[in-house]
Amino acid sequence: MMACFRLHALLGLSLSLALHPAAADWAGFSRYGAVAEISIEADHIHLDLRVLDSALPHLAQLAAFPNPMPSWERVAPALLMFKDAAGHTLTARPTGTPIAHPAENGVPAFHEIGLDYPLPPAARTLGLAPIAGTVAYDLGIIALHRGVPVNDLAPLAQTETLRLDPVDPWRSRFDNAGFARGHAEPRSYLYVEPYEVRHELLLRWADLAGPLGLEPGAIPPIAALPGLKQKIGALLAAHNPLQIDGAAIAPQIDRVEFVHYTRQGVQPVAEGTGLDPATALVGAMLSYLTERPAQQIALDWDLFGPGLQHRPVSAIQGRESFDGELTPGQPRFEWSRADALEPTPSADTDPAPAAVGRANQAPAAETLAALLHNAYRAFALRGEEAAYDRLAKSLDGELLADIYLQQRRALLRQTDGLGGEGRVDRIELLQSDIQAVPGGGYVADARWIAHGTVSHWGHGHERHNLYSARLSLNPGADGGWKITALDFQGGQRLDAGAGS
Repeated sequence: MMACFRLHALLGLSLSLALHPAAADWAGFSRYGAVAEISIEADHIHLDLRVLDSALPHLAQLAAFPNPMPSWERVAPALLMFKDAAGHTLTARPTGTPIAHPAENGVPAFHEIGLDYPLPPAARTLGLAPIAGTVAYDLGIIALHRGVPVNDLAPLAQTETLRLDPVDPWRSRFDNAGFARGHAEPRSYLYVEPYEVRHELLLRWADLAGPLGLEPGAIPPIAALPGLKQKIGALLAAHNPLQIDGAAIAPQIDRVEFVHYTRQGVQPVAEGTGLDPATALVGAMLSYLTERPAQQIALDWDLFGPGLQHRPVSAIQGRESFDGELTPGQPRFEWSRADALEPTPSADTDPAPAAVGRANQAPAAETLAALLHNAYRAFALRGEEAAYDRLAKSLDGELLADIYLQQRRALLRQTDGLGGEGRVDRIELLQSDIQAVPGGGYVADARWIAHGTVSHWGHGHERHNLYSARLSLNPGADGGWKITALDFQGGQRLDAGAGS
């Protein structure tokens, strides 16, 4: 079997957790009969409208269409209307072909259509009117002005007014304060992991250009972007020093990219795509490696300027988030594990495989579970030597070399989409049939669930992947059992909350 399949059962979660596509990535989509993503550009509005198949008859009835129910593309434009400053309704023009999505991966069947509307030049006011009779959760909306999110997904049950700022879309706002974005501006996220503190930064180009000695109203040509990204990384590493347990640690610059908001989260801007200086956003990841879980963190911020007089910060540890705001008068953010409710993770909470089963005893299910758990634990280590040593406690032979090399390549690739860092929280061994084979080894037919979490830009998502494989177990030089071969036989992503 090819190496990529053989390795997938162990490497799969560290890669696919962050990159697995979802049928509907709007948070809370399933609560609404219909969801509208409204992209407002300089001269037009693009509406991406999704309606649950089960909600379509009710919404068609609100639109006063007679029976039998009309086609989906006739119902769609009636669900949401846009009005200019004079109260005139903008005319919808379908784009592309309507799509009917079948039920898949726990997401119910839904219909999707794209509509375009002309927008008057330099428009400053836009009215959003739902179909008459709409109640909460019939229709949810999320609006973006030139790529900048104006609000989080929220129900639209009455006409709302959106004030557009054609000069600075970051200042566009709904009159109704209930239609706002929780994190309304770029900020810093400090992820506290067992072996790493990761600083993820979102910054406006307009705020970075000055410290870089560049003109904020223009972005250098594409050919100059690689060098520009290096300068940005060096600037960020020098101007937001981080102390962990009282010691200053130099960061690894994992990623610097121009990014934009999408329904899948923050994503890199495709190569060759034009950038708007007023809305351009830079995403960066700085990693600080640790030998043990951090107990205290102190971040100093000194990139304040005319347009940046405060910097929101969120420290995220497990399921807990600690928020703060930095200003020129208070430029330091501090976090202590003593203030956290979750228990302190230990770098060695998992028993060493050799302690669970020695080679002079037949391997048991506990032995296999410890070997698997330890291998996944190695994927959390960023240091090459530490990762290899930890992996060598579970694997041996060609499998050790193969998976180690694949893991290092994965670490180099995993931030390509800025889609989050995946980690395995625990292994749940569902089945293990262990049989002796000639030569002193054993073969195990096993099924297990890797329970994990993907964290990115302030959001965490649970992932549960089911795997089945045949594993070869043989004595290692250290006297413990090792996995020496892995024949991956199947994998399946489970819905959140799946388990035994």
